[in-house]
Amino acid sequence: DLLVIALLIPTLILFRRWYACWGVAFYISLFIVECGGPLVNRRFKVKHFIKILSRILLQGFTSAIFLFIVAPNFTGRIIRTDYADIYSAYRRSATFFQSFIKVIDEIGLVYFIMFILGVAYAFLDKRMRKITVFLLTQWVIIFVLFSRTQDFDPHQLYLLLPTVFLFSALSATRLFVEAKKIKIIAACSLVFIFILNFIPSFSRETPWYAKMPIPVFADAGHLPLVRN
Repeated sequence: DLLVIALLIPTLILFRRWYACWGVAFYISLFIVECGGPLVNRRFKVKHFIKILSRILLQGFTSAIFLFIVAPNFTGRIIRTDYADIYSAYRRSATFFQSFIKVIDEIGLVYFIMFILGVAYAFLDKRMRKITVFLLTQWVIIFVLFSRTQDFDPHQLYLLLPTVFLFSALSATRLFVEAKKIKIIAACSLVFIFILNFIPSFSRETPWYAKMPIPVFADAGHLPLVRN
């Protein structure tokens, strides 16, 4: 499994260069979770640390070598290029906080609140705590790495959306489980909210409810460009 992951990560980068942020965040998060867990639980052992570190380094080295063998010119260009300088025109935010607010604007408060609720529930469940810490750590690292280069445009949100949707779905399913007597009402309410959330993306004119100062619904619409 580790070998397959080590080969798939550079494959992602070949399709989209900015998936390098995902790969780097994956290995850093893996190290934090595998070594941080025993440290917090006071079960830290040097042999265990060395074993985990050597495994992660070997896996990362395999990914780097595979990427270099498959696309040496592409890899060399990535190493030599300062993308923060090249894409500075696409970075309209002056701080990480502004970049974060822009991400929330794109996703919408509806999904983001569901995402936070799903993270909270998963973290409180001991069975899901480890994978929750891993995914949330990876999410934060991806955000920091990419925001140093440029702002997130809608298509680059693919780096963040899988984790958002995963925990949003978890919070929605928990809502159905807890709301035993009003499941139908809860389901209809969620469907109605989702429909309202999608309409601005496909509407030529922004609906009135999407013009509120607070970004309750997603602001990811992109109308066709018009020639002069």
